[in-house]
Amino acid sequence: MNGALSQGTAVPRCLPEGAPVRAGQTTTDLRQLPEKIDRQPAMILVVDDEPRMRRVARRMLSELGYQVLEAENAAAATLLLDTDASIDLLFTDVVMPGESDGRALGRWARRTHPGLGVLLTSGFPQHTAGEDSSGAEPLPLLSKPYSKEQLQQAVQTLLRGQTA
Repeated sequence: MNGALSQGTAVPRCLPEGAPVRAGQTTTDLRQLPEKIDRQPAMILVVDDEPRMRRVARRMLSELGYQVLEAENAAAATLLLDTDASIDLLFTDVVMPGESDGRALGRWARRTHPGLGVLLTSGFPQHTAGEDSSGAEPLPLLSKPYSKEQLQQAVQTLLRGQTA
């Protein structure tokens, strides 16, 4: 990489991998995809400072049919949220290094991007959905470890709330 640090941040887009398609074969029945109103798979931004946890969440969400973007911290996530209007849901870890943790990121995202779904996750039992010292409406929380089914249920509940 030849660029200086002051030239900006590059954030890779990670989309689900596709399998080869034979002639006459369709890859996916659109009625089975998690959907937005326009029948496109929902776009979910996964934010976690642990690369392994981001990969696990990305894999689960991709297998469920969602499009997935990743960010390693709140700063990278805010950049993506401010530049990519296709993001439907923010799925963020609560505990992250840096100036903003996942809860602050979620509150900011709700304030600045009305209609965006926000789902927190944490492996620490002291973090609860109702815990918010700011007095803001509590953000839903999915405790780690979670199953693919638990993740799917939480995401679908939030996405349904956006389109209802």
